Amino acid sequence: MKRKDNIELKFKNPLLVLIIIIFVATNTVTYSNSLPQKKEKFDLKADNLYNKASDYLRNGLHDTAIVLYKHASAIYENSEEWDKHLNCQLQIGNFFFSESKFDSASFYTNLSEETYNLKNISNKNILAEIYFLKGEIFRKKRETDSSSFYLNLSLDICITDSLDSICALINKSLGNLEYLNNRYDKALTYYNKALEVERAKKAPSENLIASLYQNIGIIQSLKGNYDISKEYFKNSLQIKEKLLTKDDPHLANIYLNFGRFLNISGDLYNALDYYN
Repeated sequence: MKRKDNIELKFKNPLLVLIIIIFVATNTVTYSNSLPQKKEKFDLKADNLYNKASDYLRNGLHDTAIVLYKHASAIYENSEEWDKHLNCQLQIGNFFFSESKFDSASFYTNLSEETYNLKNISNKNILAEIYFLKGEIFRKKRETDSSSFYLNLSLDICITDSLDSICALINKSLGNLEYLNNRYDKALTYYNKALEVERAKKAPSENLIASLYQNIGIIQSLKGNYDISKEYFKNSLQIKEKLLTKDDPHLANIYLNFGRFLNISGDLYNALDYYN
């Protein structure tokens, strides 16, 4: 009873009521003024999570990376930063794609496309990446018509909006698609275009260029042009030797494959060097 009486007596005091009103009003203004600062810290936390996730992914800590991407994605969604939210979703989708978990990759890619359309996002680069990943998933599933459809949608966006970030990769994927369908001349056209686009960049990917040299070498060998093929294989090998350490198993595999090629093309003497 005393507790109740005390409460009633407090609010009967005009001065105390005024103090309470001022306190509430002051704190309301302070809270309102602090919202942008809180939002800024919130976003910075999300950016840090995203960067940490990318570092973990590069260092092979995949499970931790995915957890951080998901946390960052949720924060970006809450603050309606849709470009960053979709970047997180696509990173997760790309990871699952690299692990050949195509159903999971499809889930995140389809979710990204739905969000892009629902929120009326205008970033064409993100849309091109969504279509590109969808095309790649269908290619791995050997659903060639669907793959071609989405890869060409992605390429059209890149050409129309002058986006070169993934243009070479799209051309390479279309070349891979033509290779699967035994259309070697078309595959060669796409590989050469990809090589041209990548070389024109200010900071081209040496790894991608090496891969394209190798693909062109494969096509030329299938066409019986062994001398031309040999030069492309050599170019690819020279780049890989710079990028990889001598004890890297990937480099050993490249030496083995090049040795096999030399053997098939009749150069057994030099093939032995690469086998060794």
